[in-house]
Amino acid sequence: MSTPQAVSRALLEGRRPGRAPVSLIIALAVAGLALLAVMALWILSTVGIAIIFFFIALPTAVLYLSVMLWLDRLEPEPKLLLLVFLLWGMGASILLAGYLNSWSQEALWVPAFGKAIGSQLTASISAPVTEETLKALPLLFLLWRRKHELNGLTDAVVYGSTVALGFALVENVQYYMRSFFTGLEATENAVGAVVTTTMTILLRGVASPLCHPLFTVMTAVGVLYAANHRGVMRVFAVLGGWLAAMFLHALWNSGTTLAVLAGIPPTSLIGFGPLVPQYLFFMGLIAVWVWLLVKDRGKTIALIKTHLPQYAGTGAVTNADVEMLSSMSGRKAARRYVSRQYGKPAVRAMRNYQLAATELAIAHDRAIKGGSTAQQFEERRDGLLHVLTTSYQAAIGGPGVGAAPWQTGAPGVPGGPPQGPPPGGPGGPPQGPPPHGAPPPQAPPPQGAPPQGPPPGGPGGPGGPPQGPPPQGAPPPQGAPPQRSPQPPPPPIAPGTPPRQGPPPQAPPPPQGPPQDPQ
Repeated sequence: MSTPQAVSRALLEGRRPGRAPVSLIIALAVAGLALLAVMALWILSTVGIAIIFFFIALPTAVLYLSVMLWLDRLEPEPKLLLLVFLLWGMGASILLAGYLNSWSQEALWVPAFGKAIGSQLTASISAPVTEETLKALPLLFLLWRRKHELNGLTDAVVYGSTVALGFALVENVQYYMRSFFTGLEATENAVGAVVTTTMTILLRGVASPLCHPLFTVMTAVGVLYAANHRGVMRVFAVLGGWLAAMFLHALWNSGTTLAVLAGIPPTSLIGFGPLVPQYLFFMGLIAVWVWLLVKDRGKTIALIKTHLPQYAGTGAVTNADVEMLSSMSGRKAARRYVSRQYGKPAVRAMRNYQLAATELAIAHDRAIKGGSTAQQFEERRDGLLHVLTTSYQAAIGGPGVGAAPWQTGAPGVPGGPPQGPPPGGPGGPPQGPPPHGAPPPQAPPPQGAPPQGPPPGGPGGPGGPPQGPPPQGAPPPQGAPPQRSPQPPPPPIAPGTPPRQGPPPQAPPPPQGPPQDPQ
């Protein structure tokens, strides 16, 4: 039997609860086996040197993978899916690219142009085609089986960079090993080999660690467009992104090719000269991507503020929750609160709640763009609404709890009543209900104050009529903060509808199609 946590995770990932992600498991197995094959080749050659250079190359990959995960905090991608991309880059892409590049060099370029020029043409022409094609395969898998995971530019950058950083990690190890043995052969001493290898490490691991991610992200952007639109332009978008990735890759490799053809060793300080314009160009490209990612974060926040208020008052989300969901600091504060109050399971539930809310806003945007049918939108919406209600109840201790601290009107927060002493504490009301039939206890009046209680002849007083319920329309007695309704939310109305004011109206009938773009 599936647990509530497993059901929520399945709905967030867009699959039916209880059904294993078979295609993802197969992809993980293939990528893992390919990585084992690469490691076996290392063991059969020079395992000691390979391990040393692997740990030299590893920190760069870990650093930039951590940056990608940090960028993906607002709508984090499934960790298992990211692992598949990483292993594919480290294993299958490297294994197949090495074979195809060697074949093209020996069968095409060397017979036609000789060994020196042929090897450089392999790097400038064959490598961009084979490597960018192989790194694009998991992105095409995403478009085929999990396109709902591609929601914005940040997602494209995360997936494209993950497979590319895995590829670059293993490729760097190969380059470091080749540089070491080439330097050892040329200088016939270990010092010369270390100097040559150090230059290679600085050029690849320090000065240009983001080249492969920059290339592959171009393909990912094309796949992103195809995942969110319909029509023939989707095909041209994928092809355009793939061609752009190959062009940037060839442009980068051509600098080294020109240095070699000019007789300048690319690992020397002089050989670094032809690469300066390329470094400046790619540094500018990185700056553009950073700016675009900041804009994409703002766009996702705008989607949350636009589409979620229509669910206010339904039990799925409140206007105060929308404000909490619209900032990273608000989300973190909510997780910190439930962690203190209810522990780690509540933190996991709150993460699911925050992710489901973000996915719901994105589902509206995808339907408006035509990226999903009416049925797909409704199924996705209903599943996410289920996650929202169940995750919130799990995060704050069950249905019918009082307002959370980030909700306007809660005690002790701006806009709410002052937070007084707890029941039973000094200066607070006595703890527990009064005995059956006994009047509520009254605090002793200050010295010299008139006696408290109803006047004689008044309702509830001596000689007066019995005290009954307050007249209709009278304000309810003050007490605990308002409770969040645990009722299931009604189907949403069209996107762009302003937040409801006052009590929510009756649920409208389910829409017959996807939301329309607000005019």
